[in-house]
Amino acid sequence: MRAISPLVAMVATMFLTAPAQAAEPPAGVHKMKLGDFTIVALQDALNSRPLAGLIANPGELAGTPGAAAAPDPSPLPVAAFLVDTGKQTVLIDTGLGDPAGKTLARLRAAGYAPERIGAVLLTHLHGDHIGGLLEGGKAAFPQAQVYVNRRETAYWLAADNAGAQKAKAALAPYQAAGRVTLFDGAAAILPGIASSPAYGHTPGHTGYMIESAGRRLLMWADIVHVQALQFVNPNVSVNFDIDKAEARETRKAFLADAAARGYLVAGTHIAFPGIGHVRAAGAGYRWEPLAE
Repeated sequence: MRAISPLVAMVATMFLTAPAQAAEPPAGVHKMKLGDFTIVALQDALNSRPLAGLIANPGELAGTPGAAAAPDPSPLPVAAFLVDTGKQTVLIDTGLGDPAGKTLARLRAAGYAPERIGAVLLTHLHGDHIGGLLEGGKAAFPQAQVYVNRRETAYWLAADNAGAQKAKAALAPYQAAGRVTLFDGAAAILPGIASSPAYGHTPGHTGYMIESAGRRLLMWADIVHVQALQFVNPNVSVNFDIDKAEARETRKAFLADAAARGYLVAGTHIAFPGIGHVRAAGAGYRWEPLAE
């Protein structure tokens, strides 16, 4: 048998290993750099809702450009976002939870075991943001400190409805372990991450501004639900908003600020990976997805 020369062996190895080096990222996972941080978008679910049951003020659609061509039912994706600072792994929201949500599966596929998560920042306590706090009825993130706006917990923990019961159950194991931290308004939460009050959708609805090496990204959660309509006309409201007037003014302020200052935005209910820029367009705005 003839021996293979070292040069031939090296070339063969390069061709054999090249596909592994160029492997595609796992489905539903999108990674990007933000300064020294890594941001990981995690696709939790792909849902949709009929516009008739989603829009709270349908009369507003008459003056909304492109409203007639808006998809119906409207896409209503769900996403969570991980921030890897190099020193700590921080998860912002947790998705719907099993069996509907895939945030935990996406995390693992991206190489992050739930046990590695040091902090979970909650934007609010709706079920599509807190469901993944539990896995098998237990804390899915046993090492994590959970951060949530004090106004949000005061509202939901005092209520007695299905949403409140889900919120109480999701937080219970973390509260029992002393792993829930409440904050007020705009606050420095962790190095490079600060809360940004976004009240209206819920009483304590909160975004998080992430900053590293001069680059900024605002995870704004539920400022926009209907991508086709609420950028071009921020006055369009959805039935999910608890205080629709306040949510509308918050949306207008957040869109104006993002467009004026040019930082990146990440949204829970924007087409995956849900990261991009807000640009001024006529009397409204347009969404510019982040280029791959």
